[in-house]
Amino acid sequence: MHALLLTGNDRLKSEFKKFVAVTQSELVIGEMASREQIKNAYRVFIDQESGISKIDHDDVVLVASGALGPDTWELALQLKANFVAEMANDREWLIDHLAAPATKSGICVAVIPGCGGAGATTIASALAFHAKALVESVALIDCDQTSAGIDIVTGSEQIAGMRWRDFISLTNSINATDIARGLPSKDGVKILSTSSEPATISETEVGTIVNQLLTVNDLVILDLERHEGIVRDSKLLELADVILVVVPSTVRGCASADRVIENITENHNQVEVVVRSIPGTSLSPIEIAHLLNTPLAGSVNSDSRIAEQIEQGFGIGAIQLGSFTRSINALANRLLPECTDAYAA
Repeated sequence: MHALLLTGNDRLKSEFKKFVAVTQSELVIGEMASREQIKNAYRVFIDQESGISKIDHDDVVLVASGALGPDTWELALQLKANFVAEMANDREWLIDHLAAPATKSGICVAVIPGCGGAGATTIASALAFHAKALVESVALIDCDQTSAGIDIVTGSEQIAGMRWRDFISLTNSINATDIARGLPSKDGVKILSTSSEPATISETEVGTIVNQLLTVNDLVILDLERHEGIVRDSKLLELADVILVVVPSTVRGCASADRVIENITENHNQVEVVVRSIPGTSLSPIEIAHLLNTPLAGSVNSDSRIAEQIEQGFGIGAIQLGSFTRSINALANRLLPECTDAYAA
């Protein structure tokens, strides 16, 4: 992979070669580019004076050597450029973004409810806080932009930091470190959630944020909806190393989860079940996993005191409730065995 600069301006070529000396990036320069060169470019920089007004690439930067004007913004729209860089004022930005984007390094766990009221958000949040004892950095992401549920469950409503609405139009001009630094932090866990004002960020943009957070965190947990289109076609699931479907130990819960798992496995095979054991039900976790023909990641015991502590504003991170805590710790150790050994060492 390489960066691609399309220009016939010798001065601009010289400036970019200086940038390359700093970033040690691979840069291809030309007035035009082949389809293969465009395909293998992680980012394309186009000179405003190049005469190019159309290109098939998702990450385009329009570079202006002179003053910006209406023609600049019109061309940026035609190119679907993610950023307009002025050579006079944006040298540092160009140097930062000439380097190849960091690749995924952290583990991504997606948590999906098998039915309404399954408790997936509670389990995703608890898993994030208990995993923090096993790895250095954890991010918890609420992928439902219409609900502020994770803020309430984690007790982070009043903590300052960026929510989804703050990332509108910023996904291609902010780096992973800035994102992580800007998020609210509770007990060492970075939390990206929705505020009282719902956001409207596309799944592609959400994926950009998730990908960037994966480069600076050991673990990223996604709290996802169970909407059929989401679990079948979601690009976010392609980022997941494991997909956990949370199923209450009820007949109705199993029936609903069976449909959810069927939708997920149309495109993904790394699916496991987490059973939320409910007192008074007769189905065991092993029986449920067998009925759903899906590996059992673990079971989590229900505890009525969880809702009480969340309602009182303590948040899931402060909850230590015997069997619930032990079952969440067991699930974290089951998902992060290699990280556990490395962190303990």
